[in-house]
Amino acid sequence: MNQNNGFTPEKIAKGRMAETMIEELLKKSGNTVYRFGYEAIMQNLTQIKKNFDAHSDAGEKIRAIQTLS
Repeated sequence: MNQNNGFTPEKIAKGRMAETMIEELLKKSGNTVYRFGYEAIMQNLTQIKKNFDAHSDAGEKIRAIQTLS
């Protein structure tokens, strides 16, 4: 039996769409939105990869978060 904990690709896509819609609604209504969590941090870092030093203090802390997950 496949153990995917109920996370089908469809459910994952729906969850991400809902997350994005809520984030955009909050931003449009004048709120500042901060994304937390490993996925959000890594997504942001990959976008600024050329400016990010993986061997800096921040890089080492993020690496520690990754090993704890």
